[in-house]
Amino acid sequence: MKTWSVFLLLSAVSAALQGASPDARGFIRDWLIGGAYPSYLVDGADRGFRDDPLAEKGGEANLRPYEGMRDTALFKADKSKLIAGIGSTNEWGFKEDKTFPVVWKTFTQKGESPVVTLDGRFGPIDDHMIVYAACRIESPETRKIRLRIGSDDDFKAWLNGKLVGSANSSQGVVPDNFLHDAELRRGLNVLVLKVVDRTHGSGFCLAVSDRENRPMTDLVIRTDDPAREAEKRDNLARTPDAFDNGAYALFSFAEAISLAGKNTLRVTVGSEKRGNCDALLTVNFPGRPALAFRRRIEFTGRPVVWSEPVELPPGSCRAVLALTRTGDAKPFSILEKTFESHDPAAVSKRNAELQKQRAGWLAKLKAEEKRKQELIRTGSALEQRHAAHYKMQEEAYAALRRKNRCEPERPVRAGNAGAGRKNRGGPEAQSIDEPLAPTPGALRRRILLNGDRWQISEGFSRDAKNNGRTPPPEEMWKPGILPRPHFNRYFRTWYYPVENANPQDPYGKVVSRRGWESFTFDETLTRQKFRARLDIDLGPDAGERSWEFVCETVNGLLKVCLNGEYCGRWEGNIGIVRIPLKGVKPGANRLELYFSDPVTEFKLTKTPQFQERFGITGDLLLESAAAGVHLRDAAVKTRFRNNTIETENELVNRTAAPAEVRLVNSCVLDGRVRFRLPEMKGTVPPGGTLTLRSTDVWNDPVLWGIGGPYGNPVLYDLVSDLYVGGKLADRSVRPFGFREFWIAGSDFFLNGRHIILQGDVGTRGLDNRKHCDVLFPLLRADGINTIRNHDGAFQSPEFFRSCDRLGMLAYANMYPVLHENGRDTPETFIPYDEFTASPRHAYNLRNYRRWFRMVRNHPSVVVLSTDNEIFTQAWDTPAKEKFNVRNDRLGALYGQYVKNLDPERVLTRNGDVGTWGFAEKYHDDLPCDTANYHYPDFNIDSYVRNWQSVFGFRPVIYGETLYYSYGAWDNWIGAIPEQVGKKAKRVAEVARLYRKLDVPGQIYMGLSHDGFVQFDDTGRGNVWGITAAQHDAGNVPGMNGYPWLRLPWPSLSGTGLKAEFTSIDVKKSGMTVFNWFDASRPSHIRNAVNEAYRAALRPMPPVSAAPDAECLVELGPGGAGRVVLAEAADNPAGQYGVMADGKGTAWLTLPRPGRYRLSAGGTTRVVDIPGRAAYAARPGFDRIMKIDWRNHR
Repeated sequence: MKTWSVFLLLSAVSAALQGASPDARGFIRDWLIGGAYPSYLVDGADRGFRDDPLAEKGGEANLRPYEGMRDTALFKADKSKLIAGIGSTNEWGFKEDKTFPVVWKTFTQKGESPVVTLDGRFGPIDDHMIVYAACRIESPETRKIRLRIGSDDDFKAWLNGKLVGSANSSQGVVPDNFLHDAELRRGLNVLVLKVVDRTHGSGFCLAVSDRENRPMTDLVIRTDDPAREAEKRDNLARTPDAFDNGAYALFSFAEAISLAGKNTLRVTVGSEKRGNCDALLTVNFPGRPALAFRRRIEFTGRPVVWSEPVELPPGSCRAVLALTRTGDAKPFSILEKTFESHDPAAVSKRNAELQKQRAGWLAKLKAEEKRKQELIRTGSALEQRHAAHYKMQEEAYAALRRKNRCEPERPVRAGNAGAGRKNRGGPEAQSIDEPLAPTPGALRRRILLNGDRWQISEGFSRDAKNNGRTPPPEEMWKPGILPRPHFNRYFRTWYYPVENANPQDPYGKVVSRRGWESFTFDETLTRQKFRARLDIDLGPDAGERSWEFVCETVNGLLKVCLNGEYCGRWEGNIGIVRIPLKGVKPGANRLELYFSDPVTEFKLTKTPQFQERFGITGDLLLESAAAGVHLRDAAVKTRFRNNTIETENELVNRTAAPAEVRLVNSCVLDGRVRFRLPEMKGTVPPGGTLTLRSTDVWNDPVLWGIGGPYGNPVLYDLVSDLYVGGKLADRSVRPFGFREFWIAGSDFFLNGRHIILQGDVGTRGLDNRKHCDVLFPLLRADGINTIRNHDGAFQSPEFFRSCDRLGMLAYANMYPVLHENGRDTPETFIPYDEFTASPRHAYNLRNYRRWFRMVRNHPSVVVLSTDNEIFTQAWDTPAKEKFNVRNDRLGALYGQYVKNLDPERVLTRNGDVGTWGFAEKYHDDLPCDTANYHYPDFNIDSYVRNWQSVFGFRPVIYGETLYYSYGAWDNWIGAIPEQVGKKAKRVAEVARLYRKLDVPGQIYMGLSHDGFVQFDDTGRGNVWGITAAQHDAGNVPGMNGYPWLRLPWPSLSGTGLKAEFTSIDVKKSGMTVFNWFDASRPSHIRNAVNEAYRAALRPMPPVSAAPDAECLVELGPGGAGRVVLAEAADNPAGQYGVMADGKGTAWLTLPRPGRYRLSAGGTTRVVDIPGRAAYAARPGFDRIMKIDWRNHR
């Protein structure tokens, strides 16, 4: 009795230490809590109630947690929102996937309220989350109970793995709000509660009562797991099957496979307390007498193993071990487990059945394998037929072309001149080889004004009377460079080696970064308004010529004055600016420009606070022709299938009298006339314009193509000779290529050959000729034949010129303005009819028209895209439907407007036709030429495998696919080897599938980002030799100012925008570390992504070598601001001039190598200028021909 008294005392102490009772009202206050897990929003509703984040770990119903148990929870970024560029890309404001630890912790709710509050317990996760609470309830007997639950919001409750109650609703915590009946078994019971928080607070409370709602206060609530603790303490092979009142038991049979018959039941029993007791082991069988075994057990701190022979019948049996203290009538612990045993004969029969079934399945598998091989052979035959089909199409187009060559005459297309004339056939439709007639002197002169000879001043008067010409004080003028981008203060750290003095204030003061202490940022670059002026000597004959100011890219409002006289204005964001100049004088002239940003001037949807780039960013030129009547513009359209060439010439008459004119268009290659169109005549009205159009047959032009069977990128010149009064008055030269790109069925064809557009998007530096020269060959080597100029360089004609020269297809993008400030939300938007009557709509139409005129003569431009992601899945909710429909109607309107400018152009709307599965909800009428779907790699089964039927058997362009993988915005992990490998694997999977399925347009985002870089500690992942450790430390030997480098331009004169700095942050993308400017280093390294693209894409012919030429004329410091003129010595059709920069250097880029006549400062020299083909694709400028003007012989 003394021993048992000690045992009872220890048991009471143990209960106090390891468990607690519910409070007087039955509420459980001691819990194990684990979380948070994500509850994703789908169609506006939280999915946490349905989702089981623990499904791969046994499932939430089978949770058996303990203090310190660990897990991780992944909160995924919504990829569709990420790509749409929405700021917070998931329910928790993350822009990328984030993983958080989950650690189970004990918690005791103190105070009067029984409500456990979950707010603020899980770091940044406070809404849209799943939290679990668990405890173990030790019951002295089997009981029918009621769980009384309050929950904010949804909940599920499980008792011993069985779901006993749930609510899929949103509410605050109300005690006893939900009542659910259940049953406790004697001993230990596991209670698990799942709480799903939607928004605005989260918590729960739970009470246990009998079915009459009377609190049960004699239960023991445990947050520990005594069975698990016993396993550790007693070094057991596994967790005990049963635990009751400090005792545990493991039940097993000697024969692991439980067959009916003789077996041995083994029971391992132990107790956390020492002492003796009587043990009764019964084995109960349904419908049969139970087996009973008795023995005395002494608990000494080590488990006791008890074995008994048993005869097991088929069916279930229940082993029950009752432990009773000496002298007690009732057991203090009852431990049990249910087993299932099987009849050997039934098992043998079932095994035989399974063997027979297995044999049947093997036979079927063999048949299926045979069928698989047949399908493979059929698929191979179909692929061969598919390839033969394309070959037949190509042969049919070739035959059609041959047939058209044989037709001697066909009606000409109607136009202003030549209507009704027959197209010439026979010899007149064949190429010729004649010299180009010389001109009487230089009829045309173009002077490039780019460089550092400008003076810049902030702001200008908006006095309408003076057209903004009120000048600032002289002391406000400072030396400056044009062209140059302006941008909001927020973006200063993007383009220059500065950082915010206060990291929390990106609009405040900036200071130079380490290593750039001598650099001071020019804040005028952030001004919305500025003035610029330039003094230039136009020569003694300037007053006898007609002059225009030309700028290739202006984003904003521009006013132009010459010598104090207002000449004109321009407003928009794209297109070639042309403003006739007034008051030109012989010799010295002063050009003045007045600029204001587009947001301020036109009340666009963005505010200046968030505008990244605006200003004057394209080449600035002065162009002159003969005074009076001259050519202003020309367009060329060619057709491969019917061998036609169509020209359109615009003439302008600046005199007060009508002018009778004659126009001859010649197609010139290598200085020789290869085809001459019939001359056209007309009358240009005084002060007016005349457009002359002609169509003719040309049977054998040299085709422009991307190399190989498509033809090489051969550029003709359309030389237009204008005769007035019988004399040659003007000659203009317009490069063009003879090619045709069209849709047949759901496929693209170029020059009669089937072609798949394998593209890259997001590439930076496309407005930089040298960058394109180095990059394009590398992209082509990995299979890229098309570049989409999304965002960065969409305004720049330099990109299209590079594509024309090298043989890269261009996919041109344009963007409308759809809203005004303050009226750009689903609640405030301007209705469709009101918008189409507004100045904003007229502004869009002007920009689209200018954009079309800018790209129409470039043979490389094969696809026109008139918008980008006007709506996406991420933005579509029922509340936004009217907003989205209105936006899409406007997008469709602008697409149709551009299509009407040239119905033969292939038009697409990027990401807005058939995107995100809304082809039936939003659509064009009539449909766009192509479907355009962004990121189908997220949903391959729905939008890739059956693309023809999904998109109505139109060609589909995946305008963006395989989004770049090393980071977004400020959240970059870099091109770590693991990530590079993952991306390469994904590229191989997706791009190979696109290739196999002949997807017509595959525009990847992309090779230029994910290739050419690896972020590791070898230093071999970039051409700069920078390791990850050096980057993270911000300490790179030999690069004190890392990641910034000053670009080593050979001159600030010459064509193109010349950024002062570049960042080579090796943790970002391949484009960031790509080297096009440093001749001492390679241009790139290759990584696994490069290899994956090269292996997966169709091989493409290499790009052509650069066909142009360049030289650097060094005049010396005294030559600063002087114009160097160049003209071809063999055929002086016109002069091209460059104003020398502050160091007296003039950087001339010429259309082809050859002999040129250079003039500067009254001196003329003839110089042979070599081509760039040998070095253009290499980084740097070290091989440019330099001409020392002072010492040249």
